[in-house]
Amino acid sequence: MVDLQNKKILLVMPQFFGYETQISTKLRSRGADVTFVGDRPSLSTFAKIATRISPGMMKPFADRHFRSIFASMAADSFDYILIIKGESMSIAVTKEMFARFPSAKKVFYLWDSFKNSKGAFSKLSLFDEVLTFDPVDAKQTPGVRFRPLFYADSYLASPGSTKPAIDVLFVGTAHTDRFPVLRKLREALPPGTRVYYYLFLASKLVFWGRKVLDPRLKHSGIADFKFVPLSGSENAALFQQAFAIADVERKVQRGLTMRTLEVLAAHKKLITTNAQVRDYDFYDSNNILVIDRNEPVVPADFFNTDFRAGDPSILQRYSLDGWIDDVFA
Repeated sequence: MVDLQNKKILLVMPQFFGYETQISTKLRSRGADVTFVGDRPSLSTFAKIATRISPGMMKPFADRHFRSIFASMAADSFDYILIIKGESMSIAVTKEMFARFPSAKKVFYLWDSFKNSKGAFSKLSLFDEVLTFDPVDAKQTPGVRFRPLFYADSYLASPGSTKPAIDVLFVGTAHTDRFPVLRKLREALPPGTRVYYYLFLASKLVFWGRKVLDPRLKHSGIADFKFVPLSGSENAALFQQAFAIADVERKVQRGLTMRTLEVLAAHKKLITTNAQVRDYDFYDSNNILVIDRNEPVVPADFFNTDFRAGDPSILQRYSLDGWIDDVFA
């Protein structure tokens, strides 16, 4: 394992389903001194939408926000700076931050494809190391390393787990075409299948806006969505109650979602629209069913066989510890 004892780490990343807490906690358990900064100046619904649609709209506010934070920190006080996504950080602010902490090793990790990460490609040359979860981006971009995402320890299968109360579970943000895909999946499941979807939207205002503007939500109702995000522990607890987990990636996405690896750790079966999963070393057709997002087909016998455990060393590689070892190598 990479020795991080007494290393000072500045972690800049989104506050998203508790992943920032999981990473910070794991780094601290390995002896690191971690300072966390959210990668957005505001968590309001308006700010999130504006950052995604037009980062330039939020740039003046975001630049002032980050300059104030970094100016309050002692100069050259970090051994590592790890930025995950960093969507609201302009090139100018990123350069200023690095100038303030010149001795730090600067690492950029992307858990979205370049196509879904506005401005990320233009920042690559600022970093000492760049890693991405997207195998195609890594292959096509010199100097960018491929490193899949991870699962947290809380998802590891519990000995003597109880009989599942849910046959198919989905937990995630209701982005892009997830709602209609999951609707079609529900219709394709064998009669009597117990289904629970936790489709999250940032607010009821977002729901009504998308209901009017996005034809993919034409057949949805407000009761189809949740407006309070689950914590990491709540998410993991739901996993333990399920037999199989559904996963719907963005159409532009080639890398595996966090969900895929959490399912692997929890020893649950996976129903996914991401055919790229077949290229990974843990793929087992007994455990993973790849479906067409437009015309899903779920054989009844998928539910008749239990999860088949694989090589423990492969499982370890996708753990948060394994991810940290690669990112800080």
